[in-house]
Amino acid sequence: ALYVRVHNARATYDLHLGVVASGAAGPDADRSAQATCWGSDWYPLDVAAGQQVRADLSFKHAEGDLDLVLVTPEGNELAQ
Repeated sequence: ALYVRVHNARATYDLHLGVVASGAAGPDADRSAQATCWGSDWYPLDVAAGQQVRADLSFKHAEGDLDLVLVTPEGNELAQ
């Protein structure tokens, strides 16, 4: 499992996460689901070898600036 964390979440936001096979194209590449918060804006995500994470974070910049980070269970940042 990996974790997606939204930093500076003082504003309302919509987060859509998806996991697809690397290099996938077509309808399967566009699958996503509304993420459910798992406390303090952390979202668990099961990702197998050979899969990619797709994330879409939408918010109003006038309400604040948000950051999205992909984190390992050990706390190492993989992407920001």
